[in-house]
Amino acid sequence: SYLNEKAGDDIVKVEVRESINNKYGEGNEITIKFTELINLFNHKNANYYLTTQELIYSIDDQPSILSPPLIHLQDDFPMIPKIMGNLIPQNINLWMGYSKELSTSGLHHDYHDNLYILLSGEKHFTLYDPNEYINMYLVGNVVKLHSNGRINYEDQITLADGSHVSSNKAVLINEKLDILTKKLIKAEEDGIITTDIENEIDQTLEDALDAEIDANDYIDSNDENDEDDENNEEEDEDENEEDNDITSYLIENQNKKQKIENIKLIKPNNFSHVDTSLSLSELTTQFPRYVDAYSRRYEVTLKAGEMLYLPAGWFHEVKSKNSKDEIHMAVNYWFHPPDNNSYDKPYTSDFWKNDWIKRGY
Repeated sequence: SYLNEKAGDDIVKVEVRESINNKYGEGNEITIKFTELINLFNHKNANYYLTTQELIYSIDDQPSILSPPLIHLQDDFPMIPKIMGNLIPQNINLWMGYSKELSTSGLHHDYHDNLYILLSGEKHFTLYDPNEYINMYLVGNVVKLHSNGRINYEDQITLADGSHVSSNKAVLINEKLDILTKKLIKAEEDGIITTDIENEIDQTLEDALDAEIDANDYIDSNDENDEDDENNEEEDEDENEEDNDITSYLIENQNKKQKIENIKLIKPNNFSHVDTSLSLSELTTQFPRYVDAYSRRYEVTLKAGEMLYLPAGWFHEVKSKNSKDEIHMAVNYWFHPPDNNSYDKPYTSDFWKNDWIKRGY
């Protein structure tokens, strides 16, 4: 097939479940060749799901926009769809699964604006406004809801566009340093005393160093948060740490067994504790505020060829199934959430624009 020819040898991360009676989102993952996964789907195996992939980091520690298998399929889609104007992508993903019955992602929100494009199958979204966060029984402790929907948790404070204040400060300092350097060169050419300019450059360099240290500390403490979007569609681990120890179990992979041992995971901040499969009476007893929010939900069903734009912070549960006997497959773009009400300049800062240019796009 075309996918096999283009990306069959790629190693991909796949989420697995023991049977169709189990849900995805338990954090059970294996790595296999993309061609093996396609073969499993061709044999109507409903216990595997292609989810987000591990990010590839450059020499200067920049996370990639694309991971396998999309790296070898990037000639088939634009990096920025025209409809998205001047928004800057954070990550692009491919989703694939085989399921005759609806399989759920778990209730959660994303940190980025999401353009979800369904290529085949059917997806049903249950949506809640970001202002419902108080009713979602989230794992993390919310400390700020930005006006554009971006949600901040303790120790994960960002600006509305998702960047850190230290990162933006560093950009401004570099711009100032560039201006001062040109000013210094001009003063020297004109024979003007440059002591004041040199002192200002020294102070700016110190500010730049401080900003870099602050930004690095922020990145180190938020690596897990940066990957929450990449894991959130299918991660829904148990709350208690002791319950997260999966000692050993077997998963059928064609005619052989694959053994997954000692998986220990922590439920992401942006996930809800609510088990939406509970009855109304059980939900009312255990999660009464969620039941109140449920009356204000939005329901959206996507068919092949349709798209959904989901801004940052919107809570959603996604249920997927095949159409007829085909797999369900989708591509989604995550964009840094805009914080400026302008098509031409969606971000108040040039931070993400400069980052995109630096990447060579």
